[in-house]
Amino acid sequence: INHYAGIGIGLLALVNTNGNDQALPVELTGLSAAPDDNGIQLSWQTLSESNNLGFEIYRSTAESGTYEQVASYRSDENLLGLGTSATGRAYSWRDPQAGLVAQTDYFYKICDVSLSGEVSWHGPLQVQTLAIPEKFALRQNYPNPFNPSTTIALELPQFVKDSRLIIYDIAGRKVRTLYEGAIQQHRFKIVWNGDNEHGARVATGVYFYHFSSPHYQAVRKMILIK
Repeated sequence: INHYAGIGIGLLALVNTNGNDQALPVELTGLSAAPDDNGIQLSWQTLSESNNLGFEIYRSTAESGTYEQVASYRSDENLLGLGTSATGRAYSWRDPQAGLVAQTDYFYKICDVSLSGEVSWHGPLQVQTLAIPEKFALRQNYPNPFNPSTTIALELPQFVKDSRLIIYDIAGRKVRTLYEGAIQQHRFKIVWNGDNEHGARVATGVYFYHFSSPHYQAVRKMILIK
């Protein structure tokens, strides 16, 4: 296992369960796992595939512990294999943050399943989830000033069931409700393209973005230039 700066890279420990020397059904490279604002992202690339039905993903909190299946080609079409292909393709799967514990090491194994039921294992690889923010924070948009779009970031120490992010002009008139609803991630980002509720571009000037929830409220200023 390689583990570096929160990114796990598997060196492809492969086991062919039928016990013979036949070629493995999948030639796989670049297996990696990295934490982000929404959980843990697993990625890999196949160089070629032979009779590949699809992939299954297993997770554990210990390298030599019990691995639980968390995803399968049976329920996720993005994990379906190509059957037989000389070119392969890129695959990815996200383990959502809501099911993970912050600042915790997780171990992942991926197996490919052939059309005849043979299984080949890849991994394990290790990755640590990001820390939970200590307090609510509405960050300054970036870039600022901006044209044509800008990103607004929010940090939350706990999930919220009800929230609103509203854009106002300098006169206090509502320009657009940019987001409304629950936020079930600790780091939330959203892009404003400088448009109003009807999709029309707004004029150059000073605008304010106001976030409100039962636990936190904040407002910041931003400048749109053309």
